[in-house]
Amino acid sequence: MTPTDFVAQLVLPVAFSSCVSGSIVWFAREWISEKLKNSIKSQYDLLLETHKAQLKANAEVELEKLRAQLSLVAKQQEIVFSRLHERQAEVIAEVYAKLKHVQRSLSEYTKAFELAGEKPRSERGDDLVKSHNEFFSVFTDNAIFLPADIAEKIDAINRNIVRNGTDFTFLLANRNHPLDVDKWIEINKECERNIPAALATLEREFRSLLGYKGDALG
Repeated sequence: MTPTDFVAQLVLPVAFSSCVSGSIVWFAREWISEKLKNSIKSQYDLLLETHKAQLKANAEVELEKLRAQLSLVAKQQEIVFSRLHERQAEVIAEVYAKLKHVQRSLSEYTKAFELAGEKPRSERGDDLVKSHNEFFSVFTDNAIFLPADIAEKIDAINRNIVRNGTDFTFLLANRNHPLDVDKWIEINKECERNIPAALATLEREFRSLLGYKGDALG
């Protein structure tokens, strides 16, 4: 055996052993690496699913809180609206009653025929002034509760009443005025037709505003 053959016999097994060992180490390293990757991925997926579930649960809790808050606000607004509607109904009833009283006082004050034993016209004039003051105080203090168009119609009726009352007072103070008869007839027409007609229209609008439908109440 030559020295070269001896060296070859000695080196080849060592090299083969080293090669096998290196392969084992490489495969072991790859296997461990893959197992580690799979473990990390599994833990990550588990954490991700847990986080998603937690976020969903938190979102549902917050959504329920929001729904509860909105429900509470809606109920509060409903209560406020109900009270406001109730107050509006009270104001409408009071304003209308006072206005009707003024209209009746004007009719009594301006009527052409006087019965024995009834109040003198001067006292009926005082009643008209008193009833009008009461109406005007209630109306101006509570007009905010009335729709603008209805408040304007009430104000128009009021101006009509005041104008006719003032004109009639002027006629009484100037009985020799050449137009007193015609003016008196005109005032009576206003008191007996035009003002009551305007009040009837206002009454229907009041009922509609309060939610009444049809002709159930006239």
